[in-house]
Amino acid sequence: MEPEQIAELFQNKDIAGLVGALNDDDNNVRRLAAGALCRIGPEAEGAVPDLTAALNDWDPVVRAAAASALGAIGPAAKPALPALTKATMDTDFIVSMWATSALRDIRPPAAKAKPSPDVQALFGYKSRGGTEKSIFDYMNQGVVTEPPSLRDFFISYLLSGF
Repeated sequence: MEPEQIAELFQNKDIAGLVGALNDDDNNVRRLAAGALCRIGPEAEGAVPDLTAALNDWDPVVRAAAASALGAIGPAAKPALPALTKATMDTDFIVSMWATSALRDIRPPAAKAKPSPDVQALFGYKSRGGTEKSIFDYMNQGVVTEPPSLRDFFISYLLSGF
């Protein structure tokens, strides 16, 4: 398939054709197909199994686009949750970022969910006494012994419901 054909499949919302393109030998075609499915959004629900498989593609752009598409599909992509959770630890930061974002889009935080104490500490919060506390205050008190890694911080932040 030629990359130019993806535009036609997208305009016709040909989910089956775009799913077929996810298995093309040309990684540019796979990238475009995943991107088109992302733009179609919830109507691309039938592509969830193939997008989930695309999270294992050798090309990180395909993996990131697949994660983004799963997020755009929303709650109908729940079967992809285990694979997306695994993808949050991808060696490519962009893939892990899109996988984390997709998890939020598929499974929004519960109402009134509170972020973890570490996330609250990083952003500071108003204590009962009205004073602002930060991660450094917690470290000085021994509550948090070391700052979380950037990846842990980013994932916790996105999943915390801020």
